[in-house]
Amino acid sequence: MGDTPYDGYFEDSVTVVTGAGNGIGRATAQALARAGGLVVACDIDAAAVEETVRSIEAEGHSAWARRVDVTSSEDHTAVRDFCLDTWGRVDRVMNIAGITTTGLPGDVPLSEWQRMIEVNLLSIVRSNGAFLPVLIGQGHGQLVTTGSTSGMFPYAYDKKELAAALHANGLEQVLHNLPAGNWDGGERGIACHPDRAGEFREGVARAIDYATALGCPQVNCLLGKLPEGLTNGDARKVVVDNLRFAAKELQGAGIRLLIEPINSFDIPGFYLTRTDQALSLIDEVGSSNLLLQYDIYHAQRMEGELGATLTKNITRIGHIQLADNPGRGEPGTGEINYPWLFRHIDSLGYAGWIGCEYKPRATTLDGLQWRITLTQ
Repeated sequence: MGDTPYDGYFEDSVTVVTGAGNGIGRATAQALARAGGLVVACDIDAAAVEETVRSIEAEGHSAWARRVDVTSSEDHTAVRDFCLDTWGRVDRVMNIAGITTTGLPGDVPLSEWQRMIEVNLLSIVRSNGAFLPVLIGQGHGQLVTTGSTSGMFPYAYDKKELAAALHANGLEQVLHNLPAGNWDGGERGIACHPDRAGEFREGVARAIDYATALGCPQVNCLLGKLPEGLTNGDARKVVVDNLRFAAKELQGAGIRLLIEPINSFDIPGFYLTRTDQALSLIDEVGSSNLLLQYDIYHAQRMEGELGATLTKNITRIGHIQLADNPGRGEPGTGEINYPWLFRHIDSLGYAGWIGCEYKPRATTLDGLQWRITLTQ
């Protein structure tokens, strides 16, 4: 095609695009159609995906609209059958459908996290189930996935399905949380609750079960809000006992335990709020299997001194998370000098992962532009 850089690569290829009703999905469908592809545009919003097809046809290209709920195996199968009935083949499946949240992670109901996992991760398993046998049988084809998920709490889903989705898409689960009590009811962990020790220990066993199945090397323990009427001193004794138990059990399974200070503005009453408090707890627990999860956003709100704190404690940090302040937005939207901070972290020899726990201004992929502009 003369107006594209693909030299006929996509011409006459039957390509299914999910999430094609808007944003990146629509742009992908339009680009493939301009490159000569036969595009089957899919979205849960029938009106939106019809508009995508009209925009493609207005440019003189070919596309077909299908309403698809990507969490439905039946809908994936129906699209597959449409392609086979119409062309006798499927050349490419582009899994682009995805959703995100506009709320702070600590304020998002568990039901919303579950919905994001359904749409962003498990839908890929269902898509693969419908299309992969066809691609293998015909001896050619591509499955392409562009999406996002949060590994905050995996427990509402079958661990085998989650593991299959990770494997199918070449992803690595690097962290998830211990069970944290009644999240929808406002709880943010139970490690500081003296009357929940049995539940905490059951949660450790469940976390080991899931982390082992998912190949996840570390889990984070949210310590929770200080129970009414309990002194900090008494809560500390409970926390230390629980962390000693968890660190030992997890170490036996080859999994590392982390604890994370959370700022008191976003979660008033949270027990653990500062880096020095976390390190003091780690010292008292006395386990080599317990490290700090350093969240740059929370640390900036509570104490600042990001560079100095990282320098002093980098060997005790097992995981880093980021967001800008104010607003918990993408890096580059606030007061934190991320270009300098990234260089500083590299200079310290940190070799772990950095998790992106922020609110993107638009879509997940659009929100990753900072990786180009701030890491040069």
